[in-house]
Amino acid sequence: MINQWLKYYKWRLLNPIIPCAICKIPNTSLVCTYCLSELEVNQYPKCNYCAKPGADFCNNCNYIIPAFNHTYCDYIYATPLNKMLHHLKYKYNKSNSWALGYLLNKTLSKVKTDTDFIIPVPLSNARLTARGFNQVLELLKYYCTKLNHIPVKTYIVSKIIDTPHYAALNRQERQAQQAIFQVNKNIAGKNILIVDDVNTTRSTANTLAKALKAAGAKRVELCILMRTVIHEK
Repeated sequence: MINQWLKYYKWRLLNPIIPCAICKIPNTSLVCTYCLSELEVNQYPKCNYCAKPGADFCNNCNYIIPAFNHTYCDYIYATPLNKMLHHLKYKYNKSNSWALGYLLNKTLSKVKTDTDFIIPVPLSNARLTARGFNQVLELLKYYCTKLNHIPVKTYIVSKIIDTPHYAALNRQERQAQQAIFQVNKNIAGKNILIVDDVNTTRSTANTLAKALKAAGAKRVELCILMRTVIHEK
């Protein structure tokens, strides 16, 4: 990961003034102070398990406690971040990946210091081939420019059964989908952080957390860039 550090800081040395990814006004940061203040923030109180805003524990998590112990999430899935992420995932446009990663890094700075390593939610081989990259790894590139970052490991888990694109499914269809993950390494007693881009129904993260817990993980937490807000009936 030191290569990420070298590439990023070489680029910043050559480009000290860059356009804000949102307003495009020249700035010294990937997202300017004004645009940062205008983003829809996932404010407290929010569910300790899934980070849904509104209460310390949402109805869904009170009814069925998820396998992951906590969720870190600072932003709501709303314009402009949702459009930026859409361009990355479905139009294969990486131009905003550093800016989104810059925001994710702010959330990652809050995770527990005894976390052993980070697992980005893996893609199936078919999805990875079609897209050409794992968008979560693209978002983690900025975080990996930090020399003291928590190790990011991509070989611990494989996704062996794929699910359709969630963007095309409603809530019931998403909950019915069950990706299947395979743990490939010994993780007994480890404190693990799952990182994903968006959480809606928690099904993917929960399935992955169950697999990690079954393989002996001591603690599994989740960190996401954005959270969609679905009103419970």
